Amino acid sequence: MAAMIQPKYLTEGEVGLSLALFVGLLLSLVGAAGAQDAAFGFHAYLGAAASAGGLALLVNRYMHRDSAPVPQEIGGKPNYNLGPIKFGAIASVVWGIAGFLIGCIIAFQLWAPELNLGLEYTTFGRLRPLHTSAVIFAFGGNVLIATSL
Repeated sequence: MAAMIQPKYLTEGEVGLSLALFVGLLLSLVGAAGAQDAAFGFHAYLGAAASAGGLALLVNRYMHRDSAPVPQEIGGKPNYNLGPIKFGAIASVVWGIAGFLIGCIIAFQLWAPELNLGLEYTTFGRLRPLHTSAVIFAFGGNVLIATSL
């Protein structure tokens, strides 16, 4: 009895990515064809080359993989690396505490300006950019990166 061959299929993500890359390739070629200056044409061709390269890598990945689907669990655990997500979540909590603590300190300084202890580095004007940067970039950036993994 002959061995039964399982057909390979593209995953939903691969189908979506291949469509996006193909549309990007077409738009880049159209942009390059109608370019008014050399710099725009160069970058349009560069985008077309990147899209074509992405399509080539996707086809190569498809051709060299097994027809059996990737297991969802290995040894009773999900087949996914959760380490970077845990690190991003912990970093988000740490930066959130730091940024929100500085925010509370400067809020109290608005109520009682003498809480800056007479030091130039603890005034509202020095701590406000620290609070804003810590909350927006450190906390918010870590949250966005961790949730995108």
